Amino acid sequence: MDHAISLQVFTFNIFQENTYILFNQNKEAIVIDPGCTTATEQEQLACFIQHHELSIQYLLNTHAHIDHIIGNDYIANTYGVPLYMHQEGLVLLDYAVSFQEHYGFAGYQKRLPDFFLSEGDRIGIEGCSLLVIHVPGHAPGHVAFYSEALKICFVGDTLFKGNIGRTDLLGGSRSLLLKSIRTKLFGLPNDVAVYSGHGEPTTIGMEKNNVT
Repeated sequence: MDHAISLQVFTFNIFQENTYILFNQNKEAIVIDPGCTTATEQEQLACFIQHHELSIQYLLNTHAHIDHIIGNDYIANTYGVPLYMHQEGLVLLDYAVSFQEHYGFAGYQKRLPDFFLSEGDRIGIEGCSLLVIHVPGHAPGHVAFYSEALKICFVGDTLFKGNIGRTDLLGGSRSLLLKSIRTKLFGLPNDVAVYSGHGEPTTIGMEKNNVT
């Protein structure tokens, strides 16, 4: 990681979802997939942001499964920040409302995106430009965020250390997911660090040996 860019990882909610904050020396920050569910988790995130005096510039979703978006409304309202996601993920926002209690997320507030992301878009802060890569298969409208300069990629639930994402949920497709991984993610350099929606980081090169 470039010394000018810092990365903080929080693990939230019953699904042990990874929430990421990227920030630079100017204290500009990006929040990716806020999974903070309880008041305690929200306070943990808020205390970090306050301690580092961060100015949240962007709120990004890799996909719209409830464990990745339940903190959207809190972050957007608290910090006045716009929400970005892929348009095809909109169908999952209603799905999240319907199944919030089933998954133990009572109190979820649906938050519509302010802007839509598409393949090839770039979004970022000084020192960290993120390329949007469309990687469907785990969920409709799933995207990854890749920084060539920092050699990091936030892949959501497409790829994990030693495994791939689930494909048995709404809009999932194993063949499509494998295509996304092989044609999009595995086209990145082997030394790119992979930050997933759950679990420990890995690298593109390592996962090329794991995915057959």
